[in-house]
Amino acid sequence: MDSSNIEIKNRLLKRQINRHIKNNESLSAEHQALFQEIEETYAHYESDRALLERAMDLSSEELREQKEQIKKINDQLAAKNVQLQQSLDEVTKARTGKAATTIVLVVGLALFIVSETIDYELAILSKFPILILILMKFLIACLLKPIESGLESFMLKRAHRNAHLKPSII
Repeated sequence: MDSSNIEIKNRLLKRQINRHIKNNESLSAEHQALFQEIEETYAHYESDRALLERAMDLSSEELREQKEQIKKINDQLAAKNVQLQQSLDEVTKARTGKAATTIVLVVGLALFIVSETIDYELAILSKFPILILILMKFLIACLLKPIESGLESFMLKRAHRNAHLKPSII
C-alpha cells in the first residue's frame, strides 16, 4: 500500500513515505493521523519559510533603495566638496593676488622714490641726459607686473602647500 490512500499533498513527505513504507503494508489509523500531523507541520514550516523569504526580499529591496540614496547623497557631497574647494581656491587666489599687488605697490613706490633721489642727485651733479632717467622710470614701471605675477605665483604655491600640510577637520 502506498501513501496515496491517505491524503498527503506535500510532495517531499509523500516521497519519504513511499521510500520507507513497503507497498504491501497497510497503514493503521494511528499512522495515518501521524502522517497527517507531519504533513501539517511541513505545511506550517513551508509557510513560515515563504514568509521569511518574503520578509528577506522586502528587506533586501529596502537596503538596495537605501544604498542608492546613500550613493546619491555621497555623490552630492562629493560635488559640493569640489565646489567648496574651487571656492576656497578662488578666495585664496584673490587674497594672494591682493597681497602681491600691495607688496608690489609698496616696492614700486620705494623704487620710484629711490629713482627720484638718484635722478635729483644726478641732475645736480652733472648734466645727465634726461632720456636715460625717463627710461629708468619706464623700466621700473614695466618690471612691476612681472614682479607681481612672480610674487603671486610664489605666494599661491606656499598657500597650497600650507593648506595640504594642515590636518583636515572632518
